[in-house]
Amino acid sequence: MSLCSVGMHMLSPLSRGKFQRVILQIGAPHAAWAAVLSDKEAKHRSMKLANELDCGNVGEVPDIIECLRGKSASSITEQDWDAITYGFVRFPFVPIVDGSFLTEAPEKSLKSKNFKKNSSFIGPQYQRGVLLAFILQSK
Repeated sequence: MSLCSVGMHMLSPLSRGKFQRVILQIGAPHAAWAAVLSDKEAKHRSMKLANELDCGNVGEVPDIIECLRGKSASSITEQDWDAITYGFVRFPFVPIVDGSFLTEAPEKSLKSKNFKKNSSFIGPQYQRGVLLAFILQSK
Protein backbone atom coordinates (compact mmCIF):
# COMPACT_ATOMS: atom_id res chain seq x y z
CA MET A 1 0.00 0.00 0.00
CA SER A 2 1.19 3.48 -0.64
CA LEU A 3 0.77 7.10 0.33
CA CYS A 4 -1.99 7.32 2.93
CA SER A 5 -3.65 3.94 2.30
CA VAL A 6 -2.39 2.41 5.54
CA GLY A 7 -3.69 5.39 7.50
CA MET A 8 -7.09 5.02 5.85
CA HIS A 9 -7.25 1.37 6.92
CA MET A 10 -6.45 2.42 10.48
CA LEU A 11 -9.47 4.77 10.34
CA SER A 12 -11.86 2.32 8.70
CA PRO A 13 -14.13 0.22 10.92
CA LEU A 14 -14.15 -2.42 8.15
CA SER A 15 -10.39 -2.94 8.51
CA ARG A 16 -10.25 -3.18 12.29
CA GLY A 17 -9.06 -6.56 13.46
CA LYS A 18 -7.50 -7.33 10.08
CA PHE A 19 -3.93 -6.28 10.99
CA GLN A 20 -1.71 -5.92 14.06
CA ARG A 21 1.15 -3.64 12.94
CA VAL A 22 1.60 -0.88 10.38
CA ILE A 23 4.39 1.01 8.68
CA LEU A 24 3.47 4.58 7.78
CA GLN A 25 5.99 6.19 5.46
CA ILE A 26 4.34 8.95 3.48
CA GLY A 27 1.04 10.74 3.37
CA ALA A 28 -1.49 11.37 6.10
CA PRO A 29 -5.12 10.29 5.80
CA HIS A 30 -6.32 13.78 6.67
CA ALA A 31 -4.39 15.46 3.83
CA ALA A 32 -6.59 17.51 1.50
CA TRP A 33 -5.87 15.16 -1.41
CA ALA A 34 -6.34 11.91 0.52
CA ALA A 35 -10.12 11.51 0.52
CA VAL A 36 -13.27 12.80 -1.15
CA LEU A 37 -15.67 14.11 1.45
CA SER A 38 -18.88 14.16 -0.58
CA ASP A 39 -20.89 11.91 -2.87
CA LYS A 40 -21.37 14.91 -5.14
CA GLU A 41 -17.62 15.30 -5.75
CA ALA A 42 -17.14 11.55 -6.25
CA LYS A 43 -19.97 11.46 -8.80
CA HIS A 44 -18.60 14.55 -10.55
CA ARG A 45 -15.16 12.94 -10.96
CA SER A 46 -16.67 9.65 -12.11
CA MET A 47 -18.90 11.30 -14.70
CA LYS A 48 -16.04 13.45 -15.96
CA LEU A 49 -14.00 10.28 -16.55
CA ALA A 50 -17.00 8.55 -18.15
CA ASN A 51 -17.43 11.50 -20.52
CA GLU A 52 -13.72 11.45 -21.42
CA LEU A 53 -14.11 7.77 -22.35
CA ASP A 54 -17.35 8.29 -24.34
CA CYS A 55 -19.43 6.49 -21.72
CA GLY A 56 -21.21 9.45 -20.13
CA ASN A 57 -24.22 9.50 -22.44
CA VAL A 58 -24.99 5.80 -22.76
CA GLY A 59 -27.89 5.76 -20.30
CA GLU A 60 -28.33 5.20 -16.60
CA VAL A 61 -25.53 4.50 -14.11
CA PRO A 62 -25.54 0.70 -14.69
CA ASP A 63 -25.11 1.34 -18.44
CA ILE A 64 -22.25 3.75 -17.78
CA ILE A 65 -20.55 1.19 -15.54
CA GLU A 66 -20.94 -1.49 -18.20
CA CYS A 67 -19.45 0.85 -20.82
CA LEU A 68 -16.47 1.62 -18.55
CA ARG A 69 -15.91 -2.10 -17.96
CA GLY A 70 -15.46 -2.47 -21.70
CA LYS A 71 -12.58 0.03 -21.73
CA SER A 72 -8.99 -1.08 -21.39
CA ALA A 73 -7.13 -0.36 -18.17
CA SER A 74 -4.62 1.74 -20.10
CA SER A 75 -7.33 3.94 -21.64
CA ILE A 76 -8.81 4.56 -18.19
CA THR A 77 -5.47 5.40 -16.59
CA GLU A 78 -4.61 7.71 -19.48
CA GLN A 79 -7.76 9.74 -18.78
CA ASP A 80 -8.20 9.51 -15.01
CA TRP A 81 -6.24 12.67 -14.21
CA ASP A 82 -8.67 14.64 -16.38
CA ALA A 83 -11.36 13.93 -13.76
CA ILE A 84 -9.84 16.62 -11.54
CA THR A 85 -10.95 20.11 -12.42
CA TYR A 86 -9.35 22.08 -9.61
CA GLY A 87 -6.63 22.09 -7.02
CA PHE A 88 -2.94 21.39 -6.86
CA VAL A 89 -1.65 17.93 -6.03
CA ARG A 90 -4.97 16.14 -6.08
CA PHE A 91 -5.42 12.51 -6.93
CA PRO A 92 -8.41 11.60 -9.09
CA PHE A 93 -9.78 8.54 -7.33
CA VAL A 94 -9.23 8.21 -3.61
CA PRO A 95 -11.33 6.82 -0.75
CA ILE A 96 -14.66 8.54 -0.17
CA VAL A 97 -16.40 9.19 3.11
CA ASP A 98 -19.20 6.78 2.25
CA GLY A 99 -20.47 5.73 5.67
CA SER A 100 -19.04 2.25 5.17
CA PHE A 101 -15.26 2.18 4.64
CA LEU A 102 -14.88 5.70 6.01
CA THR A 103 -17.71 6.64 8.35
CA GLU A 104 -16.57 10.22 8.91
CA ALA A 105 -14.01 12.70 7.62
CA PRO A 106 -10.47 11.47 8.40
CA GLU A 107 -9.59 14.59 10.42
CA LYS A 108 -12.69 14.05 12.58
CA SER A 109 -11.71 10.41 13.24
CA LEU A 110 -8.22 11.51 14.23
CA LYS A 111 -9.45 14.28 16.55
CA SER A 112 -11.91 11.95 18.30
CA LYS A 113 -9.34 9.10 18.37
CA ASN A 114 -11.74 6.90 16.43
CA PHE A 115 -9.15 4.64 14.83
CA LYS A 116 -7.37 1.33 15.37
CA LYS A 117 -4.61 1.72 17.91
CA ASN A 118 -1.77 -0.69 17.23
CA SER A 119 2.00 -1.01 16.89
CA SER A 120 3.18 1.50 14.32
CA PHE A 121 6.46 2.39 12.67
CA ILE A 122 6.48 5.90 11.27
CA GLY A 123 9.29 7.27 9.18
CA PRO A 124 10.17 9.37 6.18
CA GLN A 125 10.53 7.92 2.72
CA TYR A 126 13.63 8.55 0.66
CA GLN A 127 12.98 10.68 -2.44
CA ARG A 128 9.33 11.26 -1.65
CA GLY A 129 9.30 14.34 -3.88
CA VAL A 130 9.85 12.12 -6.93
CA LEU A 131 6.11 11.37 -7.14
CA LEU A 132 5.25 15.06 -7.19
CA ALA A 133 7.89 15.74 -9.83
CA PHE A 134 6.49 12.93 -11.99
CA ILE A 135 2.95 14.28 -11.69
CA LEU A 136 3.96 17.82 -12.53
CA GLN A 137 6.10 16.73 -15.47
CA SER A 138 3.32 14.63 -17.02
CA LYS A 139 0.80 17.51 -17.01
